[in-house]
Amino acid sequence: MKEKSYSCKNEELPVIAGYLSFSLKRDLPFFQDFSPKYNNGFIENFDEKISIVSNVLSPHAETVELKAATEHLYNAMDNLLDPIAKLERYIKMAGNAVPINSKDFGLSKIRQRIWARDAEGVLDGLKTVNSYIETYKTALTAQGLSTELINLFISSTTTINEYNQKQYEIISSRKRLVENNQHLFNELYAIVSEICDIGKVIFRSNVAIKKEYTFAELKKQVRNIPHPQVAKQQEKKEE
Repeated sequence: MKEKSYSCKNEELPVIAGYLSFSLKRDLPFFQDFSPKYNNGFIENFDEKISIVSNVLSPHAETVELKAATEHLYNAMDNLLDPIAKLERYIKMAGNAVPINSKDFGLSKIRQRIWARDAEGVLDGLKTVNSYIETYKTALTAQGLSTELINLFISSTTTINEYNQKQYEIISSRKRLVENNQHLFNELYAIVSEICDIGKVIFRSNVAIKKEYTFAELKKQVRNIPHPQVAKQQEKKEE
């Protein structure tokens, strides 16, 4: 397996390359004045390599499969929120017949792990919950805990584990695919590096445009893009 020749994350490289492709197309006359090498054919080859690397990172079929597995996983975890609330009430109603409280059951922790989308944490918590439900089943069913609700906690464990494992397998497969095609990433970076070097020469007296051809600056720009979930949380705080 080839070593990485670049100092950014694999998924950041095609994004950085995309920024450079935009700048190169805009500034193509300046590059052509520097060398006839930089023509439409050069750009087409560059864009093709960006597309190839992007597909290695996120093959369409696997992307669809991963999205479906993730949706099923999150739905299975979210579907536990109402049952958790009901179980908390049954525990409280049982009084001394159940000598431990809902916190000891681990229900608050599971709720937090659901919100954090931590499937392993939810699975760990469900082991404790299912064990305590079995221990105090008589007292809890006397308060209204149904067989259906008991089975839901058990079946949720199986479902969450299944889709969490599916997620892992797809992500692991992607990682191996990237490792087996490291040469494609290195080839793309070689072009990125070349464009950056030439761009900095052409625009050495223009600080603003020169930054657009500086790898460190482009990497910084990519990393400053907020994650969609973080952005949503920020919007809620500002409302």
